[in-house]
Amino acid sequence: MADGSAPSPLRYSAFISYNSRDQKFAAWLHRELEAYRLPGRLAREVQSSVLRGDRLKPMFHDTWELNAAHDLPGALREAIAQSESLIVVCSPNAQASDWVGREIELFRELHGDNNIRAAIIEGDPTTSFHAALMTRSDGQPMEPLAADFRRGGSTRKLAALKLIAALTGVQLDELVQRDGQRRTRRVMALSAGVVAAMGVISVLSVMALTARQAERLQRAKGEAVNEVMLTELSPALRRTGRTDVSSIVHQAVLDYYKDQGDLPDDAQIQRARALHGRGLDEETRGDLERASVSYAQAWRITDDLLAAKPKDPERVFLHAQSEYYVGSIAWQKGDGAVARRRFEAYAALARDLARKAPQNLDWLMETAYAESNLGTLALRQAGDAATAEGHFARALATLRTISAAKPNDADLKVELADGYGWLANAQAARGNLAAALTNRNAQRPIIDALLAADPLNVSARNVLLSNELATARLAESRGQYDDALAWLDRGYSEARGLMRSAPDNAGIATHMRAFQLFKIHTQLAAPPGKRPSARALTQSLGACDQGVKGRSQDELNQFCQILRARILASAGDARGARRALTSIHNMPGDGVYSRHWGVNFAEEARLAASPVLR
Repeated sequence: MADGSAPSPLRYSAFISYNSRDQKFAAWLHRELEAYRLPGRLAREVQSSVLRGDRLKPMFHDTWELNAAHDLPGALREAIAQSESLIVVCSPNAQASDWVGREIELFRELHGDNNIRAAIIEGDPTTSFHAALMTRSDGQPMEPLAADFRRGGSTRKLAALKLIAALTGVQLDELVQRDGQRRTRRVMALSAGVVAAMGVISVLSVMALTARQAERLQRAKGEAVNEVMLTELSPALRRTGRTDVSSIVHQAVLDYYKDQGDLPDDAQIQRARALHGRGLDEETRGDLERASVSYAQAWRITDDLLAAKPKDPERVFLHAQSEYYVGSIAWQKGDGAVARRRFEAYAALARDLARKAPQNLDWLMETAYAESNLGTLALRQAGDAATAEGHFARALATLRTISAAKPNDADLKVELADGYGWLANAQAARGNLAAALTNRNAQRPIIDALLAADPLNVSARNVLLSNELATARLAESRGQYDDALAWLDRGYSEARGLMRSAPDNAGIATHMRAFQLFKIHTQLAAPPGKRPSARALTQSLGACDQGVKGRSQDELNQFCQILRARILASAGDARGARRALTSIHNMPGDGVYSRHWGVNFAEEARLAASPVLR
């Protein structure tokens, strides 16, 4: 301006350019971006002209903004002139659109090359980006920031956040973290509201009703609330790692049925599902004894239900879950015989379900779980890696089939990634390190996509930790010690960060310790010139009894003792190494890998006792 005063603020935060065939998506994007509220502190800290309070300024969407304009070209030029950024909806339709090209060129003419964003909804950049997007005003090639909306579901939310971050100048990772925290608070608030509703039910049921009518109303409303808690709240809380809140949800369902006497079958089914949920909460916290009690109670209920109606698929499915949970706890507690009986019973029920309805993907999924369970027994109990590889390969094939049919199922993607990991474990045990590494590499894009869509997905982060630990161990086995140490340091940092969002998750705490111990294992395996001193290794090792309960931690304590023996042996203290080894009890036999961490204790003990280690 001639007088030197500041220019007037622009009216629109962005102009959305699209082809008319993509109108539905453009309308959704317009609503999504304008409705987003920036987290309070970020809104206060960000000095951005695109904001009005904690929201973006209005966006221009020509179907809505120009329907009353008489001079379309003039109104269009004015709208682009008044827009801070340009968002181009990219598709094969848009690539072929002369009008989209002219809008891009007009924005560049008025505002320059910056602040042009792409939202890709179909195809790839070569088939969806308009030629005008790919060249700067000076004729140099240009690759605009692109948000990927192609996969739908939760990935749409992430892509929208990517655009919002670009428009406001906020770092994407900070925006994603704040958005995830906001969603967690909403789930917790909803949990509290539903639990509070349990108390309201009894009040509603006695107002102006006969005793029998009140009883029926109370039960109907109570069971409806229970169903919401078990099917909606419980899975959402598990994904965010909030077992403290999910425990309240499961106990509320169980308390509802307490002292009600004989219950109808539907109510018994809800009780069994709540016991399964409570058991999972207890298991996640590392309390296997309490989890065992919860699962055993559920097993008795589902066994009675199935005996009454042995051909009812819902009851077959529910009892299969009980068989699995009881077997899993037995496995973790070291009772291999009970674990095998329960896993085989579970496998039989899973196959029965699949025969009853071959097209039911949820029931087909049970056969994949069954194969994986039997593979675990073969690998970690019998030491039969070849048989285990067959089980895991069949499980993975089934998981891939189901995942192709349900591409947006995040929980299924976690299972698919885990399936690749177990197959890699069996291949590594057979010495096929190249195949094992291939399958570990196949895990990564699945996990990365899950965490890009939902950074607070604790289940996906647990698989990520397993992947990083296993990849490090493969690198060590291949003599790539520097790579192994880098993976272990990265995994430890991931686990430490995850502990902040799921502080009562015992599995994450043991993973942190596992990364520490396998780092020492790698340093001991490295050539002497790259190995820290015995004193430094002993300091890094720390106390072997960390005071944490659980079979998984017990294994790590034993592994720690073996590492202590190896450190002593490396320093020439053979007597001290033998003393350290004598403190280890119930060591798995030769060729058998430990249940939780897949350590060949017999081989490790031989290394510790060997005078060759220097």
